[in-house]
Amino acid sequence: MNNKFSITDINRVILVGKDEYKEKVISFSKNSNFKNELIYHLSGKSIVVFNGKQLETTEDTIRFLPAGEINEYTVDRIERGECIDIVFDTNMPITDEAFVLKLKQSEKIKSLFKKIFAVWVAKEDGYYFECVSLIYKIFAEL
Repeated sequence: MNNKFSITDINRVILVGKDEYKEKVISFSKNSNFKNELIYHLSGKSIVVFNGKQLETTEDTIRFLPAGEINEYTVDRIERGECIDIVFDTNMPITDEAFVLKLKQSEKIKSLFKKIFAVWVAKEDGYYFECVSLIYKIFAEL
């Protein structure tokens, strides 16, 4: 994983709720301009296939999906859950591989994800700069 990248834009920070998608298997369309995604799984369990790579997500896992072209992106939900998803751009690729990290001590990172979501939604003066600071803190912890 490249550790010399810079965040050039945060496109959105969203909370995906337990009832967001009714279908058990969700298939996202092909996309030639896919942004980086860093997703903290607060609860639930799923099997994700991203460009041929299978990833298992459970509570207290982080999923990273790299920017670039996607040909295949499906989520097979085993157990309903919630996650916080940060969509962002960088000046250079972080990695070209999707991956999942299982966190052993998750409280600090979980609180950073909850804070970035709260700051993003509140949109108070200076929120964008605080969100950029928080995503760097998340990467520093990882």
